[in-house]
Amino acid sequence: MLYGMSWDKDFIYAAYRRRKARNRNNLSLKRLMGWITVTTINPDNGTFDFKRYIKMPREDFVDVHQIQVHNGKIWATCTSLNTIAVIDPENGSFIHWLPNKEWSGSDRNHFNSLFFDQENKVYVTAHNNSFKSNNYSQIYIHDTKTYEQLDLIELPLYCSHNVVKIDNTLFVGDTNKSSIAIVEDREIVDYVKIDENKWLRGIAISEDMWAIGVSPFTESNYRGSGDGKVVLTGNDFKKQGEIYLPSSGQIYELRWLDVWDHAHPVGPFLSSDFNPNRDSLNVLKEDRTIRDIEDQACQNHDTQRQEKQLAQTPLSVNQNR
Repeated sequence: MLYGMSWDKDFIYAAYRRRKARNRNNLSLKRLMGWITVTTINPDNGTFDFKRYIKMPREDFVDVHQIQVHNGKIWATCTSLNTIAVIDPENGSFIHWLPNKEWSGSDRNHFNSLFFDQENKVYVTAHNNSFKSNNYSQIYIHDTKTYEQLDLIELPLYCSHNVVKIDNTLFVGDTNKSSIAIVEDREIVDYVKIDENKWLRGIAISEDMWAIGVSPFTESNYRGSGDGKVVLTGNDFKKQGEIYLPSSGQIYELRWLDVWDHAHPVGPFLSSDFNPNRDSLNVLKEDRTIRDIEDQACQNHDTQRQEKQLAQTPLSVNQNR
């Protein structure tokens, strides 16, 4: 299950969550350690080229959500441990820190998404499963260098994903209500309905268009099925169109690759401005998708694991594809 996507000048990083059936009826699932795949795009034909994968730094980092590249490091939300991991993509070394120092070791706040501004601040969305935290969603604001908490914004939202800051305004996804809350001075000043009875996850923002992912309500064991779609709006949130994605399953992440994405302030991967050695591509080929790459990565990981066990005998978009 692919959740987050980010990149630097050379590579695209995709966070991958795995789960494994415990019994033949596939009724009970166990989370397995995830990883981050490293890919690039072939400028000759627009296909994704898998390079390698980065294992999550600990066996219990099993539920990776959104990732962002910041200052050469991959920042990854890990809901299962209520923590953020900061990973060096070159050697896999890492540190991890707790936005909520009062709770660690299990999923409570369900930290699931990140946003970096130009003032060395990171905004972390706390989804807050109400039966665990007994709270509405929150936005934790921390210093990117010291990891110290600078502020905490309480919002009357439920099960939020995604936070974006443009100028002094925050845009926060209210997942269960298929809406986006517009926040100024710590208060919701407007509330935009994007769809009906759908989960809202994944936001990408160009200069004049928003792309917003919506997915059907689905039991967690069956989120690989169902039809998703991407709703396109202007900056005024007036709908401009929809992209239907039949049998896509849940959509977890969206990114613009060829233009500046204000929800992902890194720079467009497919741009010679971002990387002078790269030619812009207008269209990506559909014959090899991120899902193909992830499936191959799973097979490679399982094969290597089996070989290691034998030797010792006396582990993207962004939608769930």
